Amino acid sequence: MYRISIGYINKEEMIFDLAYFREKHMPMVAGFCKDVVKSWGVEEGVSFMGRTPIYRAIGYMYVESLEAFMTSFGVHGKEISADVAKFTNQQPQASYTVVMDEH
Repeated sequence: MYRISIGYINKEEMIFDLAYFREKHMPMVAGFCKDVVKSWGVEEGVSFMGRTPIYRAIGYMYVESLEAFMTSFGVHGKEISADVAKFTNQQPQASYTVVMDEH
C-alpha cells in the first residue's frame, strides 16, 4: 500500500480555501481516480507550542499501485491542475511513501 500526500506549505502570503479543498477538490480527485484510490482524507496544519505549522493542509490518498494511480490521474491531470487555482495561490508539494505499518 502507498500513501500519496499533497501538501501546501504555509506561507505568509498564502491564500488557501480549506473548505473548497475539503469539499470540492479532494472529492473530485478521488472521484476521477476511484478505481485505484482505496481511501483519502484531508489534514489541516495547527499551531502548537508557539510554532506555526509547516503545511497549511495536506490531502492524502491510499493506493495499491503508484503506476495505476498516475495512469488514472493522467487522464484528468489538466482538469485537476486547473482546479488548484480555485483554492490557493501556492503550488502543491507531492510525497509518495510506502505504508509500513497500520494499527
